[in-house]
Amino acid sequence: MTNLYKNIKLVIKGFLIGASAITPGLSSGTVAILLGIYNDLIENLNTVIYFRKEHFFKSFFYVLFISTGVVISFIFIADFIDQVYDKYPSQLNIFFVGLITGTIHMISKKIRKKKLKKHSFFSLTLIFIFFYSLVLVINFLSLEKFYLANADNFIVRAITIVTSGFLGSFSSIIPGLSGSMILVFIGTYNTIIEALVSNDWIILIMFMLGGFVGFLICIKIIKYAIMNYIQKLNVAILGLMFGSVTVILSFIPLVDLNILSLVLFLFGFIFIFLTDRNKKNN
Repeated sequence: MTNLYKNIKLVIKGFLIGASAITPGLSSGTVAILLGIYNDLIENLNTVIYFRKEHFFKSFFYVLFISTGVVISFIFIADFIDQVYDKYPSQLNIFFVGLITGTIHMISKKIRKKKLKKHSFFSLTLIFIFFYSLVLVINFLSLEKFYLANADNFIVRAITIVTSGFLGSFSSIIPGLSGSMILVFIGTYNTIIEALVSNDWIILIMFMLGGFVGFLICIKIIKYAIMNYIQKLNVAILGLMFGSVTVILSFIPLVDLNILSLVLFLFGFIFIFLTDRNKKNN
């Protein structure tokens, strides 16, 4: 019964990660952190992808249950999230800012626990500035106009969709970066969502091909960073998250910043705070 309960929890967590993956502005890597499974997920994915004999079957079933939840969310709520985001973009974005801000607070506490030397502080500041700027540059270099202008060209469209899969998958694994937001910047978000809803397997296979390659590369990099540069990785994640907040806030009209916005922000922040405290108690 205990194993069944754990497996159901993994499916639910996978569902939440999948839902975040198809929601522009929300990072599935960040959601994995707040669910308390990010490091375990990276470790188990490495074991499965690179066929490591030790603990392979345990890792395989761990990834299988998470993946089941992700697939369920893709099948059943892709269209729903797209419709909600179209109707209430500002409200959802403000809620996401609350979630990300709460996660920033959570990660900042981990960094503050360790005393930093002057040269370490300087290098970490540079890392923060670099990754913060990276998000702003990605937002600035939007490829949406190029994609839409060449949407009728099959070769350009195919290359763009494969590239979208690569960048979307890569960024989805990195906390603070939203894979679906990257697709919005490129201009392929609506194409992928429509392909999910209508079962357009030509588009989906091209997208998954690029995603698989991005997945393989990013998993290896993140695993290495966790093992050898955890402090620098946390600072890089903070830079990405602050950058994400800046970009998301730029999408919200001033007229939508009201009492409801404050309530939604606080709800997101408090949700992360309580989740983190509950994780520590358990």
